Amino acid sequence: MTLRTLLSLPVAALAALAVGCAVESAPDAVDEVTATDAPAATPVAIVNETCPLMGGDVDPAVTTEWNGRTVGFCCAQCIPEWKELSEEQKAANLAAAQAGETENEMSGDDAGEA
Repeated sequence: MTLRTLLSLPVAALAALAVGCAVESAPDAVDEVTATDAPAATPVAIVNETCPLMGGDVDPAVTTEWNGRTVGFCCAQCIPEWKELSEEQKAANLAAAQAGETENEMSGDDAGEA
């Protein structure tokens, strides 16, 4: 092999890679998905506004499913405690939270003060 042949092989390989990359990186207009094409997220209906354990305001990002309903909690630490309750305790706590009868243990003696 001559020096010219040896030098032309890397140049040819680089040219092939450059062309190959350019073809692969060009977006295909048919396959593009825009935000308007994406399906709309369905909002989750949380059945309570106050935490059934601590009585604080529900954080919409902290929920669990129970009996086909989405139950909200004030913090992530409440979920394991909720899961340890009996079905009867869960029903009673959720009913109290929905009725606004859950004590707000998060604010202590200052609950209801502005």
